[in-house]
Amino acid sequence: MATEGPKFADKDGHFRRQASQFRNHVSADPNAEFPAEKGRYVLYLNLTGARAHRTNIVRSLKGLEDVIQLVIMGYKLDRTIGWTYDATQPDSHSAPCDPLYGFTNHSQLYFKADPNYTGRFTVPVLWDKKRETIVSNESADIIRMFYTAFDTFIPPHLREENKPLLPASKLDEINTFNEWVYDGINNGVYKVGFATTQEAYDSNIHILFSSLDRLEKHLQTNKTKFLFGNHVTEADVRTYTTIVRYDYPAIHKWLRTLYWDEGEETNGDDQMTEAQEQTRFVEKVCPRCKSLRREQAFPSTPFKDHLDKIYTPLNSAGKEIRLLKIASGLEDEPLNCSLEPVSLNDARYTALSYCWGDANDRVDITVNEQNISVTRNLENSLRHMRNVDQGTVVWADAICINQQDTAEKNVQVGAMGDIYSKAEDVWIWLGEAKDNSDAAMNYIRNIRTVNFDDPKYAPDGFIWKGIELLWNRPWFERLWVVQEVLLARKATFNCGRQSVDLDCFVFLKEVHMKYRRIAEPRLGPMQHGLSSPLSLVFWDWCRLKDLQSQGGISLFQMITSTGKAKCFSPVDKVYGLLSVCPELERRIIKVDYDVCIRCLLIWIAGYMLLRHEAISPLTVLQTHQSDKLQCLPSWVPDYTKDDDEGHLMFPPSECCRRFKAGADNAAWTALGFPPLGALGLDGRANGEDSLNSLRICYEDSRTLDTLVVPGFIIDTIRAVHPTPWVEFYRGPDHEEDAHVKALRKNTFIAACKEWEYSVRNDLPGECNPYQGPSGRSEAFWRTLITDHYPKDPPERPVGNDFAGRFEGWMGRGERFHEEPYIRPYSDTAIVSCLYRSFATTQKGYLALVPRKATPGQLVCVLRGGNVPFILNCREDEYFELVGEAYVHGIMDGEFVRDARKEDLKEFRIR
Repeated sequence: MATEGPKFADKDGHFRRQASQFRNHVSADPNAEFPAEKGRYVLYLNLTGARAHRTNIVRSLKGLEDVIQLVIMGYKLDRTIGWTYDATQPDSHSAPCDPLYGFTNHSQLYFKADPNYTGRFTVPVLWDKKRETIVSNESADIIRMFYTAFDTFIPPHLREENKPLLPASKLDEINTFNEWVYDGINNGVYKVGFATTQEAYDSNIHILFSSLDRLEKHLQTNKTKFLFGNHVTEADVRTYTTIVRYDYPAIHKWLRTLYWDEGEETNGDDQMTEAQEQTRFVEKVCPRCKSLRREQAFPSTPFKDHLDKIYTPLNSAGKEIRLLKIASGLEDEPLNCSLEPVSLNDARYTALSYCWGDANDRVDITVNEQNISVTRNLENSLRHMRNVDQGTVVWADAICINQQDTAEKNVQVGAMGDIYSKAEDVWIWLGEAKDNSDAAMNYIRNIRTVNFDDPKYAPDGFIWKGIELLWNRPWFERLWVVQEVLLARKATFNCGRQSVDLDCFVFLKEVHMKYRRIAEPRLGPMQHGLSSPLSLVFWDWCRLKDLQSQGGISLFQMITSTGKAKCFSPVDKVYGLLSVCPELERRIIKVDYDVCIRCLLIWIAGYMLLRHEAISPLTVLQTHQSDKLQCLPSWVPDYTKDDDEGHLMFPPSECCRRFKAGADNAAWTALGFPPLGALGLDGRANGEDSLNSLRICYEDSRTLDTLVVPGFIIDTIRAVHPTPWVEFYRGPDHEEDAHVKALRKNTFIAACKEWEYSVRNDLPGECNPYQGPSGRSEAFWRTLITDHYPKDPPERPVGNDFAGRFEGWMGRGERFHEEPYIRPYSDTAIVSCLYRSFATTQKGYLALVPRKATPGQLVCVLRGGNVPFILNCREDEYFELVGEAYVHGIMDGEFVRDARKEDLKEFRIR
């Protein structure tokens, strides 16, 4: 019998799928209407639809996660407006709103593409951010675009020519298969599910199950791992997303294979060849939380059968390490090495700094008369280090540490600071010579002799392109190299047969940062970006080197400086930096690869609470990350992710008052709190005891999941207006860069005018803490820049002259055409609002809040916090931290100084 359901059927009770109205195509041809570009396109979907699901699978199988942005909507569907955004829906993974335009439902995106659109608001949608229109809303077209159009941006082994989802030899078979599967199964489930008459239901249910029977027979007859052999094809992807709900024996076996198989075909480890052994998964039990987890094994050298002939136990108490002795030889001779344990205090050696390279591209070398497999990049580096007439003594982590022995690895990784600081030379390997690297290395070697201020000097574009390609090599993306070069007594870059001192590369970055923004045609080649995850480290090299020599660089600062750097394991985002940190931090945070990432991050967040106790204890809470690990408590930042969202922290100076929304000691002592204590951190302090002066504690000192913090509820969010998002352009095309910046500026100005109108017309007159309309107008323009100007040194509060700059930026006043006059305001406003939403509260306060904040959430001030925080009250009376906020009018402790003790509340944040 037909059941009552969503009204998507026609009047006769039959569901008929609407033809997709957007059927354009992305092409690899740069001259196409929609050319393939990294970061240009967005895939909109939700996690409930089979057609959207198939596009998400192909995006993952093809490694397009960093090429095509993904936006997920909630699972609630309204026929009049389509899918909606709702970050509060459990397990929906929905964004709070459209990150590009702040839309709250899917229909708004369709109407932006075509104001006269009259069809259904379906997913998936492939959106072009540059042309601001829909490329396609047909999943079958989208997945085929993903096969080849973006090959330029993905590794060779994932490209269609090497790993085809639509092999040419089976094209006709797959197309025929897709036709009857689509009609009978993919679309058949909708015909049955959305039928509103018995006749419609009966006529379609037979077709559905007949098609399922036909699929079952296909699998029984072929007896292959997947639908068309032992490789995943488009047929598997298109069928899987629908069939997952049905139960047939052969179908079920195929389904289990697709779901659980972790082999090469499904980007996992099942049925691996011996050469792929390093990508196996291992099970580990965390010694702190006792949780069992399955994680990818470290890509070590696969020679388990003769470990005892290569590695003998090290005496960690005697600070022993192993050194690799490379026998002399000619360039084309095989590498012959020996591995010997020595005391670090007596050793003389060169430490190798390099990238492991492709773990599947391996060659054999001889170590202790045993053939072992190493990555080709490591073999190349050792071959270039080898001398013709005498042996070479080297420390290389992949060989000198027994990667199969976790206990040894914990000790040796903890000692890497000493290993690199005691080396006679740190030999940096960038790879073989290519892309004009010889000329680039020679130029960098002599860069101190170049007079860039000479009006007759014009940099060679060919050489600077070579420098840009050199700077983009994998070494400059690797996190571990930061400590390797910061601790080095002497370091040299090596590329092919060219060698250049590290100091020349540091000077290159300084020169580039100084001259790249100078608008002189002769310096045009220098305007290409030397950007990499380690750019900030090289730009700030001298200061970081001084800090390291004076006792170490704080872990928080190192994490901030290396946010985009890459490493194999998430825990290495911490362990890979410890060697340059102060001794106290190295003592408290021990290297332990058995500890899970969740426990490590909670431990570090707790340490940060202690570390900043005397200054700004809740600095650790000043985050609003949108992509943090789901398993973390809301108050714990995810230090494994790049956090470039900008935070409300400014160095204090005579011209810049620090935010003090949590007020000072006097206000809290008047409420019965003890004064804040001195730092007094000795490495043995218990977190709960050390925070007594704050009355901050853990609800359970064993799990550390829930932080208990005293504070006040200030207000409730009334309305939220997300800042429009325009993707950054990071390529070499200056015209495109200028176009994107202008688009961001104009889009933002339009949004600010809407916010201003809302403030003037939608807020009740009696809800105004700013003393009349003029006070509210001033509060508005100050809020957009968090009432500061980030010059050197920063200024807070800003002067009243910024009111005129704001008016000019909005296109009003006498000086609206004077760009230099306006820029201090416009640049500050864009940066301040970029990852945030403008918000109003029930009491009429104006604020900048995290982008994921929603109406109804609480504005709170917490003991020890410099800024207000947005909290979400859960049904179980616990709170979730949404993030920091700027709320104009309470940033200097105004609320706390007038607060009553009876309004004090304990917030249990988890």
